[in-house]
Amino acid sequence: MTIVFGGIDLPIFEMLFIVSVLLLTGLFVMILGIFYVLKEVRELKNVLKKEEENIGKFEKGIADLESFRGGDSKSSELKNYIQDNLKKGYSWEMLKQQLTSQGFEEKKLEEIYLGIKR
Repeated sequence: MTIVFGGIDLPIFEMLFIVSVLLLTGLFVMILGIFYVLKEVRELKNVLKKEEENIGKFEKGIADLESFRGGDSKSSELKNYIQDNLKKGYSWEMLKQQLTSQGFEEKKLEEIYLGIKR
């Protein structure tokens, strides 16, 4: 027995089968999308956790340097600190900003940085 839909003879079973396949396909794609989003969120959390650890280490290093403020005898230690952090991937601008906020003179920092670049 067939039923006419819009002038086309299609059995109800075939239509239900096609609709079911389309719905299941859509559901499958949605589930895959949810898993992908969850995976990306997990990776982002890991990246943020590593960045927080790096920032903590950086701030600890800055705190260690507070005792070096203004002393010429300690400029080699400051130079080593700057070199180490540049090797770790921190930008010069970020280092300079942090050190000047801790009380180091920008002119002295520039001199040390130019000495490192040579």
